[in-house]
Amino acid sequence: MILASNHISLLDPPVIGTATTRELNYLAKAELFDQPILRWIITGLNALPIKREGVDKDALKKMVKLLRKGEPLLLFPEGTRSKGEKLGRGRSGVGMLALKTETSVVPVHISGSRRLLRTLLGWDRIWVRFGRPIRPGDFSLSTDLRHDYQLVAQQVMSEIERLGKEKAQRKGSFWTSRRRC
Repeated sequence: MILASNHISLLDPPVIGTATTRELNYLAKAELFDQPILRWIITGLNALPIKREGVDKDALKKMVKLLRKGEPLLLFPEGTRSKGEKLGRGRSGVGMLALKTETSVVPVHISGSRRLLRTLLGWDRIWVRFGRPIRPGDFSLSTDLRHDYQLVAQQVMSEIERLGKEKAQRKGSFWTSRRRC
């Protein structure tokens, strides 16, 4: 499965990872792998380097291979962290991976991870909400693949936005998920 989430903080990958029952693979910008200690840490957390400009064919091959082996992959379709509450535009890569590998996409919304200190002090909470999986057959498609990839990305981003508008279902924990993956 592909978990597709909004991205607001550097803490998002490990927080989402702890809200699931499966070990996740995720992408990190290639520049982070230039620093030896950071490379060691994020490689140990199953991060894959990706070049953010253009199409990174090596990263794409690795992602396709992981998905075909049944490994879960966490993606941030916006491609970068959002500055505010409003979601950015989803990039077509999530759609391409989902359609190419016939993999379901689980929309994820995270909030509160931007304020770690307030969370650690108990003033705020981190919330992780998982949506229902969107299966490849659920997507409305045309005959133009590039257009379809973007359509899938838009559909996923709409679902992430919808999750963000939901009220938190449970209270009293550091972070919460509606549905465990």
